[in-house]
Amino acid sequence: MIKTLTKHGNSLALVIEKPVLELIGADADTPFDISTDGQVLSLSEVLEIHQDQVARYGGATGIRDIELLKSALGMPSATYGGQFLHTDVYEMAAAYLFHLVKNHPFIDGNKRVGAVTALIFLYLNGFDFGAPADDFAEMVLAVARGDIDKADVAVFIRRHTRPA
Repeated sequence: MIKTLTKHGNSLALVIEKPVLELIGADADTPFDISTDGQVLSLSEVLEIHQDQVARYGGATGIRDIELLKSALGMPSATYGGQFLHTDVYEMAAAYLFHLVKNHPFIDGNKRVGAVTALIFLYLNGFDFGAPADDFAEMVLAVARGDIDKADVAVFIRRHTRPA
């Protein structure tokens, strides 16, 4: 599904296929830039994703609940006894998507932010996501409706992701 991801200085430009852009309210000709310095995304980076999404594609600005946002962002790298609770990159990407969508930490744009954050996380960890755009869009909406759980998201991501 990702067409290109190119580096610009310390930033990455992500280009996503048109059906997914339509789902998230994006313009197909507008690049999306984000920078990161590790395999997980920080609070400030996800806030940047949210700001960018709202500024470019519309919606209400603001955080509805900062603690729910922090909770969602902590889930992919959560550990118990020194072991990750999400044992691989697929489960970690699923945790980003699922918890950002379900926790609804932003006033608007939660599905967009959850989807884009998961895709960027996969790319930064050396994986290409190749689900058909309509299937990906439906999966994100199914999470929002409560029709599927995090394990189902991980299965979907695993099925459609391969090492770069």
